[in-house]
Amino acid sequence: MTGDPITGWTDNPGLILNNGSLLRFTYSLSNCTTNTGNGLLYCGSIYVDVNGFAKPNTVGRDIFAVWVQENSIKPFGVPGCSWYGTCNTANHGYGCSTEYIMGTK
Repeated sequence: MTGDPITGWTDNPGLILNNGSLLRFTYSLSNCTTNTGNGLLYCGSIYVDVNGFAKPNTVGRDIFAVWVQENSIKPFGVPGCSWYGTCNTANHGYGCSTEYIMGTK
């Protein structure tokens, strides 16, 4: 949300969808019960830039993320996550994912 560039994404696999959206995948551990991410257990995460290379390319505006859990996915900022209710610059906008998915933002 601050417009600061995201760094360190070069080592993770990703893909470009037909509609131009960008996806980036992270992998943490195959044993999803041993890795805690901001209050939730997870195996990895998926980051989505919904409009691809078009601007603003900013977390919380067009970049969102979900936790990959053993049997489900949950957006960053979901209840139970320490980013719940924090769609602001304090967490670089990562808490906005739930609000945009639920249509409350």
